[in-house]
Amino acid sequence: MPRFRFPLDPLLEHRRRIERDRQVVVARAEQDRAVIEAEIRGYQSSIKDCKTNLQSAMTRTMDNGRTLLDPSLLRLQAGAAMGLHIKAQQAVLRLAGVHQRLEAARAQLLEATTRRRAVEALKERRYREWVTEAKRREHRETDELATQRAARPANTVSSLIGTFNAPAPQQSSGGEP
Repeated sequence: MPRFRFPLDPLLEHRRRIERDRQVVVARAEQDRAVIEAEIRGYQSSIKDCKTNLQSAMTRTMDNGRTLLDPSLLRLQAGAAMGLHIKAQQAVLRLAGVHQRLEAARAQLLEATTRRRAVEALKERRYREWVTEAKRREHRETDELATQRAARPANTVSSLIGTFNAPAPQQSSGGEP
């Protein structure tokens, strides 16, 4: 039986490569997103720690029960918290950009996947057509052989049968009657 050959196999391979490339782009964007989200969580944790330190600095009491406030320490803690807050906001802006890139990459991946699947569907359909045609061709060949056998003249068949059923010629041996 001949082998199925799909003429658009090079195109299908090209579309598979494009899809893999798009998957890599999506994976990198996902990785960037995860890194920035971890960075934001770190900033949030540091901001929380700064606020806790600031509150403890504000409630420091002396032995006599009076509260001691150190303005330079308060300023330092507030400045650190503000700096972390600004860094967190910058990270959020970077995260928004990564989300946009990620959505664009996902859209491109979806398009590449759709295009690959279209060629694969065409290949499957062509393969089914090829199998159907091969079965038809085989059936026609079988019918043709049966027709040729049936079309042989009857005397040819009977003469062949007669040859097998004919009595064997007797051999005469010189002296016996």
